[in-house]
Amino acid sequence: MSKGGPTYGFCPAKVLRDDLEAATVYQTLIAILETGTWPESGGLNNQDYFWVELVSEFGPFRRSLEFQDRFSMVAKGISNGS
Repeated sequence: MSKGGPTYGFCPAKVLRDDLEAATVYQTLIAILETGTWPESGGLNNQDYFWVELVSEFGPFRRSLEFQDRFSMVAKGISNGS
């Protein structure tokens, strides 16, 4: 989700490649956000607290990164005169 390098002490892509559990959690979080469907049947009260807590933190973080990405594309286009 974020680029590795001097700012980060790790590389997110390598974590997802090397840690199957982290990759599964990440993919599940993306699926929840993209489809609006929870892992367990039923509503929010029927979910494990683990997923509810992760989605409540991961969702806004992901939306913020998406916004920043779109904003930088628009700003780049404006500065290039497009």
